[in-house]
Amino acid sequence: MTESYRHRRAIEPDYATLDRVPHPVHAGQHWISILNPSGETFEFVVKPLLREAHDRIATTRAAQRAAG
Repeated sequence: MTESYRHRRAIEPDYATLDRVPHPVHAGQHWISILNPSGETFEFVVKPLLREAHDRIATTRAAQRAAG
């Protein structure tokens, strides 16, 4: 996670934006909804989150194969 993204997470949400708002149900868990990401949001928020999710599942599956 990039330093600028961590910094932005600590700031109160801007409800006027359309690309990144607190999740309507899971905001208490610090989830966000990304409805229509801007180019910057896609590059610096969405891509790193997708990369992290992919890496987690790849690690889990590799461990399962090794144990298997």
